[in-house]
Amino acid sequence: MKHQHDHDHKHEDGHQCVCETNSSVTQTLDELGFERGIWGNIINGNYKRVTELLEKNPKLSNAIDSSGYYPLHYAVRSDSNVDIVQVLIDNGASLRCITTHGAATPLHRSSFCGALKITKLILSIDSTMINQQDVDGMTPLHKAYQQKHNDIVSLLLTYKADENIKDKKDKIPLDYK
Repeated sequence: MKHQHDHDHKHEDGHQCVCETNSSVTQTLDELGFERGIWGNIINGNYKRVTELLEKNPKLSNAIDSSGYYPLHYAVRSDSNVDIVQVLIDNGASLRCITTHGAATPLHRSSFCGALKITKLILSIDSTMINQQDVDGMTPLHKAYQQKHNDIVSLLLTYKADENIKDKKDKIPLDYK
């Protein structure tokens, strides 16, 4: 039988206790909270657990993590999360939330990641952020062009995305085609 303690010593029965740590398997409380919290469950596509967490605390829909992201920023990255995006919105998630460091909206993220269904959903609910610029001056249209998501480019243009907004590199969205 192996015993572990936070110090080295011998027990009366003769076994030696040695403190053992393995930094490759340790987690900070922030990491553990992320993994078990709403953000990790969104990344893992765990709709059931996300729903359970929101039933207990609907305010989680607008909770910001230690990296400055909101739940929607994680959920909108893949069309496989469309149900999670909807339940977040149903629980009050703001489509106007902006990341702390990059100033990205959920529409920036869905446009960059190629999530067409989610981009359609966002725009059908609130298209007012369509020309919002992030910290680099890029709009969702810049992001879609940058990643060659032509279906999203077409969709954004249908919603009157401005093709003439310049980013901080002095480029319009079409320059990324």
